[in-house]
Order: sequence, then C-alpha cells, then structure tokens
Amino acid sequence: MTMPIEQRTTALPRGFLSKLRFMICAQYKEWRAQQMARTELEALEALGPDVLDDIGIRIVKTNTGPKPIALCNPHHIALSALSAAAEKPRKARD
Repeated sequence: MTMPIEQRTTALPRGFLSKLRFMICAQYKEWRAQQMARTELEALEALGPDVLDDIGIRIVKTNTGPKPIALCNPHHIALSALSAAAEKPRKARD
C-alpha cells in the first residue's frame, strides 16, 4: 500500500531572501577580511622590533579594543547623555 504524503510549503517574497543572503554574504566577507588583516598583523609582530626597524615598518595600533560591556548599560548611557547635555552652555533668554 502506498500512503499519500502531504507537502506544505510557505512562499516568501523573493526579494527578502535575496536581501538576507546578500547581507549575510557581505558580513561574512567583511569578517573574513578582518581576520586576514589580524593574522597578517600578528605575523609581522612575531618578527620582532629589530627586524621591523630593518625593513622600515612601524606598527601603530589605533584601535583600543572592544567596548567594555559596562558602557552598554542603559543607565550609563542615560547618565552620560544627561551629563553631556548639562555641560553645554544655555543661551540666555531676552
């Protein structure tokens, strides 16, 4: 005996899936490029300062690293916004 199988599919708009796929691919390529740059920098740092001076390369790190989780606290954000607003001089009304 054969039993019929019922298949149900949900059709999503074609634009949504293509946009989602494009965004995922773009973020992956960006992440991969950052990883490659990081590994190249680590390889240069492994050479040592004497070799870097000989070839004329100086590594300058401009990024201080990831943002601490404490700075993402809503209370901290509100407090920093209020203190920044309080520091601005107010115009005198005539």
